[in-house]
Amino acid sequence: NVRVAIIAFAGGLTVGLLTVYILVQNGTLLGTAFAVLQPAGLSWTLLTFISGHGVLELSAIVLSGAAGLRFAWAILQPGERTRGTALRLAGVQAMRILLLVIVMLGFAGLIEVYVSPSTAPTAVKVAVGLGSGAIVLCYVLFADRLLRLRRVQRKRFFSSM
Repeated sequence: NVRVAIIAFAGGLTVGLLTVYILVQNGTLLGTAFAVLQPAGLSWTLLTFISGHGVLELSAIVLSGAAGLRFAWAILQPGERTRGTALRLAGVQAMRILLLVIVMLGFAGLIEVYVSPSTAPTAVKVAVGLGSGAIVLCYVLFADRLLRLRRVQRKRFFSSM
């Protein structure tokens, strides 16, 4: 899935067409796996396997796609900037997102290796998935606000000197 995240990101340079295709294909593949396993009564087994690492992994892929779509938007709608300037700015923003994606995929990989195939109770695997999902949600909702608050406090501190 690291490959999927990279393609979803790089697909932004195709004005987002490849990014959207990869994200839809990934979701379709997962849905198809559940649909194929359901008649055999194995969809629950798949769900318990991916519940621990899937939240982080799928969120990372979506964030990688979002970073790719940021490039697409810079190409399609550069605003007052030249396309080159808009792409450079989008690149800086995308790199910040990709750093988070790398960390998320690293943790997802560790969970996939040690928790997902383990004999741990389903509740433990689900709790790991929900916990990691809550951390990602808090980061997405609050990280930007905290950074802005920090900048404001820094400006106030230095302007008071």
